[in-house]
Amino acid sequence: TMEADGDTEHDHLLVKTLRGMTGDGGLSDAAVLCATRRQIEHYYRILTQADIPVLRLENYDGRPVAEVKLGTYHRAKGLEFKYVFLPHHDAAVKAIKGDSLANRERSEIMRRQLFVAMTRARDLLWLGSVANGT
Repeated sequence: TMEADGDTEHDHLLVKTLRGMTGDGGLSDAAVLCATRRQIEHYYRILTQADIPVLRLENYDGRPVAEVKLGTYHRAKGLEFKYVFLPHHDAAVKAIKGDSLANRERSEIMRRQLFVAMTRARDLLWLGSVANGT
């Protein structure tokens, strides 16, 4: 688990780690998984600006390509990758405030989806979070 002091440091550490994998073909078996489509768009922009090759999971047919796969927890269900990166893995659960029945149910659904995402990793699971909760 990697805890950063802020969003910028968090994303910098993710990019730095992925950059370190580009040389040995590691990206062909790596995935960045996010809870929301909004996060997907954010990381698509961040990774492409950093010259890290990205393939959206909806376009992935299972054949090895030297690109990091990017998609939602839900879309990753049933898939497996050697390396899985979950940026801001705890943000969706932290965002649910209050103890109403509906919020408890939403929190439980988010935790289940997070568990599915975590179990997509065979060798390495990278869990990113931000200390101040932003």
